[in-house]
Amino acid sequence: MLGFQSYAQLSGIYSRTGTEALTGLCSTWVLYRANEPATAEWSSKALGTVENMEAHEGLSYGANEIRDGMTLSMTRNLRALVLPTQLLNLPDREGYLRLPGDWPIGRFTIPIKPRKPVAEAFIEGDLSSTSWDFSASAMDARQEDHTPSGMKASEGPVETDKPADRQLQKPSSEQTKRILDEPLMPI
Repeated sequence: MLGFQSYAQLSGIYSRTGTEALTGLCSTWVLYRANEPATAEWSSKALGTVENMEAHEGLSYGANEIRDGMTLSMTRNLRALVLPTQLLNLPDREGYLRLPGDWPIGRFTIPIKPRKPVAEAFIEGDLSSTSWDFSASAMDARQEDHTPSGMKASEGPVETDKPADRQLQKPSSEQTKRILDEPLMPI
């Protein structure tokens, strides 16, 4: 399965040739609303064209009634099956489906399934009495509240030769500051 939001996003990563190769491997397509014209144009071309016959009528008038005439001609045209503007203006939960083989391209709508509420959507809390103190002394006080019994927060790390006897200790304020000042590394 391959999913992307924008043709530019995909071609920016894989180049135009890579994008064409990747999308060429997909035989079932589900297309939702396009949010920018380049993606809509590309999606419209991917859905294909349709051939239609158009009738054209022509009238000519002459100086004499015998010269008046009407012509009727048929013209065969190819046009996009789904216009880019149709893809740009699709409503929510609607799209087009292209299946492999000789199946017609279809438009679909995903209905909203009513469900019983499990919980309230949003519960507003009273934050007026909450204090947000992130000073070093407040952080140290909170850390001491979570220090295991029998161990002082100010004690340094206890290291022994036996791995089972190792205990985790609170880092010093200097170590905490150094950790907080280090830039985050991307994952």
